[in-house]
Amino acid sequence: MGGGPVRIGRGASGGGFDGEMDEVTVYGSAQAIGAHLEDDDAGALGQAVSDARVTLTRRVTPIPPITVGRPYTLTLAVTNLGPLVIPNLDFRWQNHTSAIISEIRRDGVLLASTKVANVDEADLGVFEVGQGSLLTITFRVNRDIAQLSSVLTLLAGLRDRVSTVSFVATVLADPDGDGLPSNWELLHGLDPADPVDALLDRDGDGFGARAEYDAGTDPTILASFPSVVWSVSEGGALVLRVKTTADRDYRLERTITLRGPAGWELLERRPGTGDVLEFVLPVTVDADQSYYQVRPVPLW
Repeated sequence: MGGGPVRIGRGASGGGFDGEMDEVTVYGSAQAIGAHLEDDDAGALGQAVSDARVTLTRRVTPIPPITVGRPYTLTLAVTNLGPLVIPNLDFRWQNHTSAIISEIRRDGVLLASTKVANVDEADLGVFEVGQGSLLTITFRVNRDIAQLSSVLTLLAGLRDRVSTVSFVATVLADPDGDGLPSNWELLHGLDPADPVDALLDRDGDGFGARAEYDAGTDPTILASFPSVVWSVSEGGALVLRVKTTADRDYRLERTITLRGPAGWELLERRPGTGDVLEFVLPVTVDADQSYYQVRPVPLW
């Protein structure tokens, strides 16, 4: 011991203490009583104890743009590669101050988040070794900027490996606040300064301009409109089919009433493929009293 300070921590050689040891304790002196203390070489914070990875689950080219004021969702895959359990995995999103997160969910469960300046943080909770989760981040850009550039980071501890992913998307202006970007309105003969025209049904197919924008259909062509085709299988299940685009998710939702505050319950959410998606509901068509809808969600 030599009478000098004793430094206790996990060394680069792999000895010392197991577990999360971000802190190193220095004692001015120590006295061995019936025990044997050995030297343990301490490296700079020692070895990493866990490795968490984050990746964007969908890569659509070109990246769908963000419309000012409209919700936009990122879906991330998060995995703990080990070798140890991560008791608290922190998520940080560094972005433009105009990007406001409305919700962060882990496998559908809503998480609490905080924002300081241009950094949003959320505690994702425990990740067992090998465990993976889907993280969905829904946000809005609340003012005109040319593009949104973000860095998303996972942090499990000072000595854990850090995983980052970047995201860059063009932001489209919507000066009249009707949910339709100006360039799309001009392309389809609408007025970017008139919020009322988002409700216009110029082709007479029963759907307004905003509904057609959300579905990815053409508001000037009668044969192009949002639609869900339903049928009943031989086993009596309800089958819903919808034509999709690759830059949207499709939400299967249910409600027990079309009146009052009951709202729509999310049953399933699937990415568009550019082809037909089929949702199968194992319900008895004549006995079930619920209402169902498939709602397209423009997103990344």
